[in-house]
Amino acid sequence: MPAVVRRFRLARFAGRGLPCGVPFAPRLAKVLAWIAAVTACLGTELVGATWPGYSSWRQVVSTLAAVGAPTRPLMNAVLVVTLLALAALGLVLRAASALGRGFLMISAAAVAFAVAFPFPAPDVDTGPHTAAVTFAMVMLGFAPLACCASWRRGQWGQRWRQVLPATLVLVAMGLTFLANWLKKSSIMGVTERVFVAAEMAVLIWAVSAGVRPREVSGLPGGAGESVEVPTQGLPAGAVAVSATQVQSQSRA
Repeated sequence: MPAVVRRFRLARFAGRGLPCGVPFAPRLAKVLAWIAAVTACLGTELVGATWPGYSSWRQVVSTLAAVGAPTRPLMNAVLVVTLLALAALGLVLRAASALGRGFLMISAAAVAFAVAFPFPAPDVDTGPHTAAVTFAMVMLGFAPLACCASWRRGQWGQRWRQVLPATLVLVAMGLTFLANWLKKSSIMGVTERVFVAAEMAVLIWAVSAGVRPREVSGLPGGAGESVEVPTQGLPAGAVAVSATQVQSQSRA
């Protein structure tokens, strides 16, 4: 019997891979984003709880990894897991722009630098360490927006207009933390933690939406139109929908 031909629109790959052919990339990207968030936020608080007298409100996270701190080994482990997750996330997000992926990997490298050059003693800051931590936060905060700077239409499910408001909120929170850090205020630690938690939340949201491509370019008939494709030989994860034409979404 001849192969049954139906009309399909290849809209997404349902967690099996991206249109660019990276196996399991969407699912893995979400897992890596969650690993980075959980280790950076929850892991830090658990490590701080093991140090009697440490104040999460007043003291910054870097104090936990300072030379001479009893929590240094545990905090370094938390930071290493976080930077590895961020670096791996930058590698698997092939549908995102190279700029956004680069921001994630630069952030991971900055965290590694901060680990290599810690506080010489608890609450004793140094220029290189502060610069590395600041750079890591800036790169992480702007990475979701930078991921939208892609010229490959349809491979990234987020538009820059969707991410821009969240990025502006992160900028405001970062400036709030900076002001408290410069004054060495009594809430310096909590403003840093809230800022990092917000960055991680935006990252998870952006990755979860970004790995759901809004359209697939390069199909016969143009993006957003129904095309005839044989049922045999389709990728296992491809989603097939009815023959009804689907209105193409506007360009970002």
